[in-house]
Amino acid sequence: WQMPNIDGIEFMQGVVNVPTVSNIPIIMITASGSEDNQKHARSVNPKLAGYVVKPYRPDDLVELIKKTLNNG
Repeated sequence: WQMPNIDGIEFMQGVVNVPTVSNIPIIMITASGSEDNQKHARSVNPKLAGYVVKPYRPDDLVELIKKTLNNG
């Protein structure tokens, strides 16, 4: 949600509208872990590959990345 100049939701809204990058998997890393925020993120981009809430274990992120790459 909190990036300089643009937030994660705005970023995803832009990505889904650019055909050359719209199929690139996105994994959100956020401090905002509420279920409502996750649902909102998925409604903006149903292809959202994953949602990681801070603090997270690096091993969990690595596993999610591996899973995402294997599904692509």
